[in-house]
Amino acid sequence: KSVSESYYRLQKINRGWIFTVFTWIISISLIFIAALSKGDYTWLFFVAGIGAGFVGAATAFKEQMTVTVHYIGSGVLIAGSIAGIGLVFNNWMPFIVLVLTMIIMLAFKKRIKNPIYWFEILAFVAIILGLYFR
Repeated sequence: KSVSESYYRLQKINRGWIFTVFTWIISISLIFIAALSKGDYTWLFFVAGIGAGFVGAATAFKEQMTVTVHYIGSGVLIAGSIAGIGLVFNNWMPFIVLVLTMIIMLAFKKRIKNPIYWFEILAFVAIILGLYFR
């Protein structure tokens, strides 16, 4: 299970569009951060925003046509945001937290239920806090 599974749960009550809007709000916010920030690596936020836009456009990640776009978009969103926070704002705490969490999750992978879900949640929290405490 993953955060993207929310789309299918929302779709059961004809509200799948909420997931799309949520990801597009993230996308637009990251693009604004890219436009308003200064430095050589602000383009990372733009790329991360584009990744979020692709996740929102390819919400039905279980379908063959959208699965690749969705997964690449989510990877670009997380990697671009974390790298941007580190390189633009010199705040490496989100990166450190994610790496340490991945190590812990790999060490205890048999005990953690839905590790992808929890990694995504932690990535969102790390990104939001990293941007807030820049």
